[in-house]
Amino acid sequence: ARLVAAEAKRALQPLVRQGVAVRVATAAEAQKAEGRIGLSVQVVGSDGAVLADERFDILWSLARGL
Repeated sequence: ARLVAAEAKRALQPLVRQGVAVRVATAAEAQKAEGRIGLSVQVVGSDGAVLADERFDILWSLARGL
């Protein structure tokens, strides 16, 4: 799950580099019983307003060891 959160944050970093956002926060949770990973993403704009605060239930199969 940590790898998913890190990859999502990395993918959204262009928003910070371009000045659209000042912060991107991600969190992922392994949902082993459902065989998926849940991902939360929050993007904060340069004015401090939350531009996005989304939860994604990713239907990817969990990799072994998560």
